[in-house]
Parts: sequence; C-alpha cells; structure tokens
Amino acid sequence: MSQFPLIASNWKRNFPAQLLATLPFSLVHVAGMVTLRDLAYRLLGRQYEFGSWWPNWLYEYRKDFITQWMILLGIIAFR
Repeated sequence: MSQFPLIASNWKRNFPAQLLATLPFSLVHVAGMVTLRDLAYRLLGRQYEFGSWWPNWLYEYRKDFITQWMILLGIIAFR
C-alpha cells in the first residue's frame, strides 16, 4: 500500500485505506494456510477439514487484523 503510507503527516487521510487492506491481507493469509495444511495432511494420507468458512474466517480475521497493524506499527517505528 505504498500509495497510502502511514506517516505522521498524513495518517488520518490514509487510515481508511490501511483499514480496508486488512480484508485481503486476512483472506490471502487464511487461504494460504488452509492450502498448506491441506497439502500437509494429504502427504500424511489424511484429510484436513477447515470447517464452515464464514465463522472460521471471522475468527482468523480478528487475529490477522491485529497482526497487520502490529507489522505496520513496527515499520513506522523502524522508520
């Protein structure tokens, strides 16, 4: 999201874009982890069941939301 950097001078303007970016961040993370788990289970001759997508994704989204903001805050602090 280089078009919407979170820096002290314009963070209020770019905050909504960064907030919206948590959705694809979480979707990509969850889909990737489910795929990796499914692959690992198949290699072991088993079947991975993620369960109902919506409630499980909401649970994962809460964690990914916090993770993404911790990453952003760490980048800001580093700069």
